[in-house]
Amino acid sequence: MNEQFYNTCYIDCYDRMAGYISLRGSSGEVIADFSSRTLYVDKKEISIPESNFRVLESLVICAPGVAVYDELFNAFYEDSSSYANVDENRAKRVLRNCIHNISKYIEIDNVQSKGYRITLDKKIKKINNVDKDIVHDISELFPELSVSLTDSEIIKATESKNKSALEFSKKFFHSGATEMLGKSAQDCLASLSELSGIFNCVATVDGCACEDVIRNAYELIVDGCRYSSEKNVFRINGPLGSYKNRIMQYIYLAIEKNNGDIVPFFVDIASYERMAETDDVITEADIISAFVEDIEAVSESINRIGDKIPLLMIDGIRDFSRGNEALYHCMSRRIDELDCKMVICIDSDFTVNNQHRFEVHPLVPDDFMHSMSIDSMNLYKRRESIEFIRSTVGVSGIELSDAVTPEKIYENLVRLKFSSVDAYWLVFILKNNLQEFMGRNSKISTLYNAICIEALGSRNELDSAAELAYEFEFGSMDSPDSEANFDTRWRLIRRHRTVLDFLIAKHYINKIARLVFTRTDKEADKSSLSFFNMVLQKNITRFVVEMLNANECYEHKIMIIAEDYYNYLSLFGKSELTFWMARLENKVRRGKCIGLLKNYNNKEIQHYKTAKFASIEEKRNTAFLIRGISVSLIHENDRKTLAQYLKTLLTDKVANSVNRGFHLEYYGDKPYIPNQSLLDFEDDITKGENTFNILCISLDRKIKHRVPSPMALLELMTLCNLIQARLEAADCDDVFDITYYVPKVISYIEWAIESRTLGGMADIARYFMWMHNELTAVKESGVYRYSLSGPYDKFSCAKIIKRKGWINCKVPEPENIVEHMYNCWLMGMLYLPEQAEAAGYSKERILNMLLIHDLAERETDDISRPDKQKNLRFYDRQENDIMQSFMLSGTYPSAVGLNKYSEAWNEWDGKAGINYSIAKDIDNIQTVYQFCEYYKQNPELFTDEDIDYWLSDINDLNSEIGKEIANKLIVANPIFTSIVKSSSVINES
Repeated sequence: MNEQFYNTCYIDCYDRMAGYISLRGSSGEVIADFSSRTLYVDKKEISIPESNFRVLESLVICAPGVAVYDELFNAFYEDSSSYANVDENRAKRVLRNCIHNISKYIEIDNVQSKGYRITLDKKIKKINNVDKDIVHDISELFPELSVSLTDSEIIKATESKNKSALEFSKKFFHSGATEMLGKSAQDCLASLSELSGIFNCVATVDGCACEDVIRNAYELIVDGCRYSSEKNVFRINGPLGSYKNRIMQYIYLAIEKNNGDIVPFFVDIASYERMAETDDVITEADIISAFVEDIEAVSESINRIGDKIPLLMIDGIRDFSRGNEALYHCMSRRIDELDCKMVICIDSDFTVNNQHRFEVHPLVPDDFMHSMSIDSMNLYKRRESIEFIRSTVGVSGIELSDAVTPEKIYENLVRLKFSSVDAYWLVFILKNNLQEFMGRNSKISTLYNAICIEALGSRNELDSAAELAYEFEFGSMDSPDSEANFDTRWRLIRRHRTVLDFLIAKHYINKIARLVFTRTDKEADKSSLSFFNMVLQKNITRFVVEMLNANECYEHKIMIIAEDYYNYLSLFGKSELTFWMARLENKVRRGKCIGLLKNYNNKEIQHYKTAKFASIEEKRNTAFLIRGISVSLIHENDRKTLAQYLKTLLTDKVANSVNRGFHLEYYGDKPYIPNQSLLDFEDDITKGENTFNILCISLDRKIKHRVPSPMALLELMTLCNLIQARLEAADCDDVFDITYYVPKVISYIEWAIESRTLGGMADIARYFMWMHNELTAVKESGVYRYSLSGPYDKFSCAKIIKRKGWINCKVPEPENIVEHMYNCWLMGMLYLPEQAEAAGYSKERILNMLLIHDLAERETDDISRPDKQKNLRFYDRQENDIMQSFMLSGTYPSAVGLNKYSEAWNEWDGKAGINYSIAKDIDNIQTVYQFCEYYKQNPELFTDEDIDYWLSDINDLNSEIGKEIANKLIVANPIFTSIVKSSSVINES
């Protein structure tokens, strides 16, 4: 710090202390920088709260006299109308705490029981040649304190009409960016790089990641101001709590200090909203008037800056309506009139209720040159998340104990079922609720309950805030009314999206608590359950489950609904009920629920199999309900239901689609308002990050803690199905990038196979092994796509594979495997009876076997019978692997399902049952028939021994139907009479 500024102190145009002053500290000299609200203790920078600096101002102004406590209190509060209704006792405690905090660094003498004084190293230096007319009499500032100007000469630095851009914008600052006020231009740019450490893993500029994302944004803004004729230069977009305001203010200060040809102005729209929050009588007209006055000041400044480039930076824009449409439209009109460059910052993704969103925001045109998009930090990325936490803590200046490490913070976030976190919200929790957050037995609902009560100041207000949040998100109101718009409830709701989720869950539980059942008038009871007929998303159910389990009364009412009102609920109501039933803590009730769930499941599955659905929507609805019931039973470790449902996902396209689409909506990748829209059950291939991350976090935890949970297999199956959908659509625009997740899913499959969690589920194990091979090939090739033409491209060339037996016999132009399979199928079509007495007989199943039974030879080549018998088990296993891969290609969402052919192949490969016996007989009969044809065409190629060798197969037929077909086509066939008669084998039989 330059020595010439020591003890240069004055009152600025906002009646705040500015400049530097030297004070006596407990360990040496202390410099108080009132401009940046920073202390320098032995040249080390110390940041203290704004409230502490305001008290320090009052103490400095009182020196060297004594400030009696009551007088200091009056001076501190009475000058501001915003404290007209302040709780005096609470305010005095706050003031006393502030003085205590200051005394950690500065010597403050407690002169009387209620008095304080501060000792200065030097008098405040007088600045010479100052116009006496602008000397600010201390009595005007603090009328309760009788301190003469001779004790401390304090002056105004400038008149209001000469405000600089910095002085105008400073009143809108409300984040840690003020620490840059006293920094050099070079240090400001360094601060941009430091701040980038938080955002490099969660932000993109113009859709691309970069190493120094904030610095990159700064340079694009500067270049856009200097070299483009476009007005709208830059747009920052992200959720509440993502530190966007700090980015805006850092960039603003860096431009103000580094670019003399660009004059930036900063406006925070939220500051106008806070006017109403601190003053009960202020009206919307007052807010608009304040904005108009400020924007006119900007306009006047723009007119005076000559050739310099004016840049207006606007923070605090919401993409959801808050009842301030008139204010927004006034702002839009006034800003359009300004001849300046524009940078805007938007809070987005707060609500899923489209009634509360601006479709076209007045302050957000679409034609911005550049954009920056910020996401929450997805906690699935463990290494990146820990680094994000470390950077956030560092930038925020939080001092944590050795026990509270970034790794521990991360583990607690995951344990409390956070799937993502924002910088501001993380800092808020660590500063204000560290004990509730880090406690070993802490719960997320308890943590948020403490946060909300502290913000509201009363437990009585919590239920009211919860109702407001519920109505805002799920209700039909256009916007909060004018009274609610700025009260403490609404301020709490819009603090963070997770607070909104907690409050919605709280009101949902309150609705359950208020349920009263007549048991006699079921229709009346049904009406009281209307709120139940929706599916809450994961971010809300995580709170509801904890609150539900905390009270026996709530669980009892869920049990009553399950026993008496299941059939009175809608599709969504039934699904939500079955979800809660599997989450009850009371063992007796949960045991009853499992029995009820099994009954529900059997009923719905039977309906699904036998009903003739009027539409695909109706079938999807039933599949959705079956999914909900099945998942609840799987949650209760029902492995039979697990195997049944996983098999359904493999074989039923509708069920698979419903499962994928539900996850995207449940985990927030697709917008969904429970009581205003139906689930569309469609998988959107452009989305999936939340779903993939949450499923991966869950699997990571189960694998780490060695939890053999059936839910892990369902989660793994869902991940595989989602990846398949994206592989086959890889060439579509904006398909969700799965490259990051493929290696993880490969490792999950390896864990599932090695941990023996697939015992008794051969079909599912086969699918996972196949997916492992598919994904490994994708990873190694680097080509993340699947072609639906692949199976046909590979197997359509089966006709080139000649039958090895006829090649060995030197038959000219021998039969290929396609001709053999087709001729077998043709025999079956012509000669198999439609029905037979044999149990399990199915002509269709036999025909399907015959049509595909040698298809694997496209890859193995045809192997002669003697050679195959030498290592039959090896060749059978090889063929089975090829055919299973071929059949599983039908599990891709857009592929035609091959279920009936898969079942046919499994029966063929199993070598058991009446259908296999008949099919195998026909396979042999066709071979004998083909020999007879070749013998007639080229008798010189065969000996009498050859005739007996080939025709002996007729004696080995196992089925009566096979024997009948052989008799018709060979033994009694007039064209083969001579061959049959010459065979000693046939004659003997």
